[in-house]
Amino acid sequence: MFSRRRNWSVIQERYGEGYWLPGGGVDTGESLRQGAMREAWEEAGADIVVTGILTVESLHRGLWRRVIFLAEPVPFLANRDNGGEAAADPALTISDTDPAAVRAASSFAAADAAGSLRHRYRCKTLPDVESAGACWVAVEELEALPLRSTSEPLTWIPWVANGGRVLPLNPEAVPEVARTFPDFQL
Repeated sequence: MFSRRRNWSVIQERYGEGYWLPGGGVDTGESLRQGAMREAWEEAGADIVVTGILTVESLHRGLWRRVIFLAEPVPFLANRDNGGEAAADPALTISDTDPAAVRAASSFAAADAAGSLRHRYRCKTLPDVESAGACWVAVEELEALPLRSTSEPLTWIPWVANGGRVLPLNPEAVPEVARTFPDFQL
């Protein structure tokens, strides 16, 4: 899931299934964060920088497992659909030890200097096989939305909005990531 300070991205599922948080599987060769970034683009039409971990879960002796990340959207360049890079917002707090975050920040600085940012944050508006679309919502708007299920959005969005604990993107600080996903890098 990702936030734009006080607003949260939700995707509109296909076939009238309601709204949900962006997410999905990890493709071969991707890290967990790369999978989250790709899924956010595919389902919500937004480029993101993963900023923390909300939970790591495993059921049925590891046959079902997931990590729920917190992420921030990054503004995008006008030419993103033509192979351009996403551009990070310098107002976001990013780790200078995260190469993806550093690259995004430098891309933003270059784009901002060149005046090539078309608009800051976007959500998907054209339906495809991934989702029917996406939108930004405030916490107080959640209960009015037809949700696919209330468990995820009504748990995690208020949790983060009210200052709930967000775990760092450090495998040593969150050892359950390596235990649950020994076959993937964070």
